[in-house]
Amino acid sequence: MNIKRILSYFMAFSFFLTGTTFRAENVFAKDSESIIINTEMLNSDILEIIKLDEEKLEENKQGEVLTKNAQTCWESIYPNKFIIDNGIVCECETSISKPVQNGFNEKGGEIFRKKIEVRSEFYFEETGEHLCGLFLAFYFTYDNENAWIEDSNLMKAQTFAQNKYYKVSANEEVCVAPGQCVVSLFSHLNNRETLLKNLERTEELHADIICLANGEVFFRNVLMGQKENLNKDGLKFTDLEVKSERVRHNLVRELKETKIEQLRDLENAENDVYRYIRRDLNLVYKDNKGNIVADVIIHAPFRYNIETHEVKCLSTYNIVQQGEVDVITRTGNETRSYGGAYGEIKLKYLTNKGTQKTFKDRLIIKCDSMGNAVCAFA
Repeated sequence: MNIKRILSYFMAFSFFLTGTTFRAENVFAKDSESIIINTEMLNSDILEIIKLDEEKLEENKQGEVLTKNAQTCWESIYPNKFIIDNGIVCECETSISKPVQNGFNEKGGEIFRKKIEVRSEFYFEETGEHLCGLFLAFYFTYDNENAWIEDSNLMKAQTFAQNKYYKVSANEEVCVAPGQCVVSLFSHLNNRETLLKNLERTEELHADIICLANGEVFFRNVLMGQKENLNKDGLKFTDLEVKSERVRHNLVRELKETKIEQLRDLENAENDVYRYIRRDLNLVYKDNKGNIVADVIIHAPFRYNIETHEVKCLSTYNIVQQGEVDVITRTGNETRSYGGAYGEIKLKYLTNKGTQKTFKDRLIIKCDSMGNAVCAFA
């Protein structure tokens, strides 16, 4: 708006406030041209300006309120950071809003809801270069008796890439049990070394966001990562009996198993009906002289529910610590009440005579709905 137009509106507004009457014959002379001012049109224009100014003022006021709320409505944030294969860091952050009243249930009890936002980013630990990431947002609804998610409240995870060789894919799952609701986020990190190669899945990642009927929300991904990097204050470790078996006349396999349980599951059995365990396998292959020719770690976390008789292997992970070995692991859930994971190990080793041999091992880890897990070799 130019200065002349501003002055014109100001003069017109002043005349309007003082009650001055304009007639059709009143004119202002400008450059020998006459402009006839109609009183009704003028008053209408002024009122429209006032209305627009009031609307703009209210809009600015609402904007300030929204900005303030956006800065203060988050009551808790759960950061989690761990290193996965090839020096890649996964940094995950879950933000939870304060509760908002959202109507009443059939018994007249208040219904509340909380907004949840999950962000995960992948980057190289050494250089800090960001590779890719994802974002998921949804609402938990609860009424002190149950917790649930309405279909319209669950967004599809949004993914983004910052490096042409890496990509993350994701899918979501909702589990509802009496007094509890779980949103599972499964993500897969894919990599190709050059643009000439197809994308290969390298990592399976999983996180659970859980809401109880009282509105308590907590985040589970502490079962991801190497055993020595886990927070041992919140976990219970049980080392099982070491098993040794000769798989060839010149090759011995030694199996060390560790069961890892969430302490929270044991302490909050009445409120939290979902349980989480992880089975860690340390496979060491030795020659007849006791030399280690291969050292592999495989772990498989499971979620199970005694009341609903469901169990699921959530992801698999493997680390080659020593030797010329190729390892492939994947989830293999057969039914809702029988979860599993599969692994295939291919290794090369030298015999006492200096001859190179190859050996292939296949294993399966099964877990039932009571949390009993077993490992067997095919």
